[in-house]
Amino acid sequence: METIKNQDQISVLLESLSNDHGEPHWFTEKRLAALDIIADRPLPTISGIDLQQQLAQLYSPDMKWRRSDKQLLKAANIEDADIQIVKIGQTAVELRLPDELDDQGVILTDLFAAFREHPLLAEKFFMSKAVLPDENSLTAYHAAFLNNGIFLYIPENVKVDQPIELHLIQDNTSNQAMVAHILIVAEKNAKASIITNLSSVGDQANPADCVTEIIAKRGSAINMTAVNRLGNNQLTYLKERATVGAQATINQLTTLLNRGNTVMAADYQLTGHNARSQAKTVALTSGQQQMVIQNQIHGLGKQANGTLQQRGVQLGESHLTIKALNDTNDKVQAADSQILALDATNTDCLDQQRRSNQPVKTRQQLVQDYFKPIIGNQTTKSFYARLIQSINDRLDKLVIK
Repeated sequence: METIKNQDQISVLLESLSNDHGEPHWFTEKRLAALDIIADRPLPTISGIDLQQQLAQLYSPDMKWRRSDKQLLKAANIEDADIQIVKIGQTAVELRLPDELDDQGVILTDLFAAFREHPLLAEKFFMSKAVLPDENSLTAYHAAFLNNGIFLYIPENVKVDQPIELHLIQDNTSNQAMVAHILIVAEKNAKASIITNLSSVGDQANPADCVTEIIAKRGSAINMTAVNRLGNNQLTYLKERATVGAQATINQLTTLLNRGNTVMAADYQLTGHNARSQAKTVALTSGQQQMVIQNQIHGLGKQANGTLQQRGVQLGESHLTIKALNDTNDKVQAADSQILALDATNTDCLDQQRRSNQPVKTRQQLVQDYFKPIIGNQTTKSFYARLIQSINDRLDKLVIK
């Protein structure tokens, strides 16, 4: 791969930037080792779909450290939560962690702060248990040019009763790619509900490369909701991997409301005996947008069981592809992968409703009703209302040409 040119110069610059940032030696070495293998690894493949040209656009080796204006938080429209971290660009603008959880050993922090302040935990889990740098050229690029992230650690037997909200807001007021990593570790018998929010402010067409690792140890239970609302004209690559230990459970709802081209690849590795996962995805595309989604469950442990449910709405001339894959374990099921295609103005559906004497529904009502079986039982009433509002906002911003 010739995408990364002048590698020797970039290596020197990368080491200097890492040292200036106060990163520990082990992570600097991990960056440089990943840089060395970018050219030797292929781009990832998504279920036989040729995305080489599109994914190659993610490479942006011009890494800098920047502080973002905290006033941008107003444009991001973030609601307060009792437990949350909010980052705009590389700047952490808010961190709320109750003292009782801090006393129990819960860690919620910027990823680079975790590298410095919790080096043993960070080195043990970062890109070593779930996603590995040498999987493909994008994972190598991610490890080398990482510039953002969040670390959440829940100790053994700790139960967090309130949702934990993680906000990463891409600062598109300046020209810089976001290469972000969310690392979540739930030790034995830990329990939590987690909401990740990925959004943007500004109009620059910066690429976004975001990796989420979830390590769920024996007996842990994680309810995840991921809300993605990135802006126009930016290419987004989302990679997620969860490793689920014995008698552990991960239930995840992913909503893809990005307005630019998006590729998502998620897989759930049920490594332990009686591991469980339920993965749900809803997606919305419009205009000339292209979106490719691949979800996969590996039932590696005895009596492991997982399900996939996916629904997408494809508006106008946009293109949405949803792939659901499973391995040879017959206890892993792929079900309910559907796409609803609507014309941009909803005329076809309105005509069909009138011909069949059905009550006429707006485009918002049609989309809500279509998504409700997937998202209705996954969230609290208050968050469900917020999620529906996000979907309506996305629909309201469509430009009908």
